[in-house]
This record gives sequence, structure tokens and C-alpha cells, in this order.
Amino acid sequence: MTTEESSDTNRKNRLCPEKSAECVRIMEDRKKERMKMLTRNLEVCDLLDMRNPQSVAEFAPAIYKFLHQQEAHHQYKEDFM
Repeated sequence: MTTEESSDTNRKNRLCPEKSAECVRIMEDRKKERMKMLTRNLEVCDLLDMRNPQSVAEFAPAIYKFLHQQEAHHQYKEDFM
């Protein structure tokens, strides 16, 4: 492949500015929809943690559901004391 052919291939692979702007818009729309879906089931304190990626606030509802299920299995017997 010559330098001229390589240059033509690179030009074809680049996105035109209109397509690039469209891709950015689509990704922003998807990001907004995902955030709406994630925040729909969260408590207020978890919504405040959404800015911190280490808090994994989007998993809070699933974690609480699991803990409630496990709580029933690990309760003390009525005649424990």
C-alpha cells in the first residue's frame, strides 16, 4: 500500500463533522436516559451519592433487596433467650 492509498483510506475512515456531532448527541441522549432509569428507584441519600462513582449508588436497591431476603434466613429463634 502506497502512502497515497493510505491517506485515502484514512480520509474515508474519518467521520465528517455532522456525523460526529450526531454521534455525540446520541451518546448524550443515551446517558440521560440511563441516569433517569437509575435514579427512578433511588432514595434521596443515594441520589446525592451518584456523583461519587465509588459509592455504586445505582446498585443500592438490589443490595437492599438482597439484604431483606437474607434477613429472614438469619433471624434468631423466638425462644432464643
